[in-house]
Amino acid sequence: MLRFPLRILISLAVAVLVMLAAAAADSPIKNVQVPETVDRYAMLEIEVDLAFAAGSEDAAVDARLISPSGRETVVHGFEYQEFERSLEENQERLTPTRPPAFRVRFTPDEVGAWRGDIWVRTPTGRSTQEFSFACFESSSHGFVRVAPNHTHFAFDDGTSYFAVGENVCWSGSRGTFDYDDWFAKLAEQGANYARLWIGPFNSFTLEREFSGPAFDGLGVQDPASAWRLDQVLRLAEKHGIYLVLCTRSFNALRTRPEYPMWKDNPYNRVNGGPLERPQEFFTDPLANDQYRILLRYLVARYGYSTNVLAWEFWNEVDLVDGYDSKMVEAWHKEMARDLRAMDPYRHLITTSFANSDGDGLVDALAGIDYVQTHNYGALDEAATLSAFCRQKSRLYKKPTLVGEYGVDTHVQGNSADPEGVHLHNGLWAPVFSQSAGTGMIWWWDNYVDPGKLYPLFGAIARFVKDVPWATHTWKPLAAAEIAWAEVPPTRPGKRLKVLGGTGFGVVTSTMPDREDRFVLDVQGVTPPGANLRVLLDGEPALQQAFPVNDEVETHQYDGAYAIHVAPGKHNFHVRNLGPGNITLTYAMESAPEMRRPNLLVLAQDGGNYAIAWLQNRDHTWHHARQGLVRPVPRSRVTLAGLRDGNWRVEWWDTTRGVATGTTEASCKKGRLTLVTPTITTDVACKLQLSGAR
Repeated sequence: MLRFPLRILISLAVAVLVMLAAAAADSPIKNVQVPETVDRYAMLEIEVDLAFAAGSEDAAVDARLISPSGRETVVHGFEYQEFERSLEENQERLTPTRPPAFRVRFTPDEVGAWRGDIWVRTPTGRSTQEFSFACFESSSHGFVRVAPNHTHFAFDDGTSYFAVGENVCWSGSRGTFDYDDWFAKLAEQGANYARLWIGPFNSFTLEREFSGPAFDGLGVQDPASAWRLDQVLRLAEKHGIYLVLCTRSFNALRTRPEYPMWKDNPYNRVNGGPLERPQEFFTDPLANDQYRILLRYLVARYGYSTNVLAWEFWNEVDLVDGYDSKMVEAWHKEMARDLRAMDPYRHLITTSFANSDGDGLVDALAGIDYVQTHNYGALDEAATLSAFCRQKSRLYKKPTLVGEYGVDTHVQGNSADPEGVHLHNGLWAPVFSQSAGTGMIWWWDNYVDPGKLYPLFGAIARFVKDVPWATHTWKPLAAAEIAWAEVPPTRPGKRLKVLGGTGFGVVTSTMPDREDRFVLDVQGVTPPGANLRVLLDGEPALQQAFPVNDEVETHQYDGAYAIHVAPGKHNFHVRNLGPGNITLTYAMESAPEMRRPNLLVLAQDGGNYAIAWLQNRDHTWHHARQGLVRPVPRSRVTLAGLRDGNWRVEWWDTTRGVATGTTEASCKKGRLTLVTPTITTDVACKLQLSGAR
């Protein structure tokens, strides 16, 4: 008896099943090109040639597909224009290479013989043509879903997906060539996430106002922008990056600063749209119908890709003119329901707000699969972002991501942190705070890329790679005790850089029956010198000149300068009367020992697996800028809530993203104590219960 490989048998079956139905003489279908085989979770692209040019007739192309198990799926076709890209004087140029045609895209999720038919509908009737193809197994993990634990993401095959990346919402003049560079640099570091905007900025804007032959207004998508998005999605697939496609930004419905774009919005009545005012967008039936057309187009053209992580309805919707929470809630509920019905691949759905708290009415909707936090201006990203992540995970019982963050909402703010301290802290803190990914920095093209900060993504990507995010149930772990591992150090004085011509005030007290000394510890003076003056309760108590003749900071004056203080409460005023700067600390000499290490401890328990991040709370961008980061000596951190038993602790250097060694720790009555090294910035660790797998 002859035996044939499965692939040959299925191909033979396909050959038998292929039935290109004899078209009637007046059928608009000239030819249908269907690949004979396709891998599971890969794109099947069907080219449909009609008797008339695409766009010249009122025609719609759809396809019905029937899986090996008999499940039917209907997908919509779209008009496709092929382009060729070139880079001329640092500008991307797109040149059409062939006439427009119809295409249908589909991703099969079952192995075996598929069959289907193409439907072409015109004002004169409907024509059909049958086809078939074979689907073979592949190594693809499938689409990204909400994991069964409701805190993280997983692929169709159960593999964890943990998002590491940044926003890359639009390009510069180089168009898609920018993404060749950005995605390659992200992928080199192991990053796997990026967010794009589909308007209202130029790179990927599909809906444009009517402007003669170039753009036909609402309902007709810009073919060049659509092709650019095709190209970037292909690049994402090549580099293993999963995209959030944001369909709207507040700018489109905003008339006041900052960044208003209502005047250019194709929904604006002056541009041929249906709306008199921006806020009508959420209730106007014609506007809603036009938006559904856009959603249908997005699903038809890009929904096939497993590298589309999610559809995002809005960027910071609460910044639109006349924001009304209940109205926007109703809109999101309706559109999430409609998009879910359109999308056979069940991509995740999200939306976002400028207010870091979000909008509870919208975020709680069942149709919103995960919630986001946008946050700017925090002096301490770690504490701020971790609090929002834990709060929203607890409140909504769904995954949460920090979708945007930064030092400031204006790019100039990044100059305060050239080393990327806030980027580092924003990447690490959410990971240990019930988040489904790192924080996603906003300033990709004018901070991360020119600053060559990509290695910061690599460090966290290596740490999270093997953590069982999707298969464990995660809960926050509390630090029951943070104490010194050795003799407690004395309380360090507060460290400041006193600029020339500035000063500060201090109110302090001595012990009730004891004299004391107010000690200023000088730690550097910059040219051309400084002049230190201290007033005690309004009276001169110290004046010291620090002349500097060199062109660099001098430490010749370093040391303690003390003022005797009588018992009681006192006011000090410290001022630098010179043009140079003084770096100094100040404290009362009898200051008590520090009661506990200055550590932020973020940890999560996954049953037989746990992770922890211990941050020197001084290590913020704000303190680093002023030179105020002091190392935390060896400490003892006791975690409460773990399973009893022996645990293996793997310590990680968070700057290099490498494991530095292992220790053993015993958990008794739910309490496990970690002994930390001296922490200048932060450290992380992975904990695994001995004997667990």
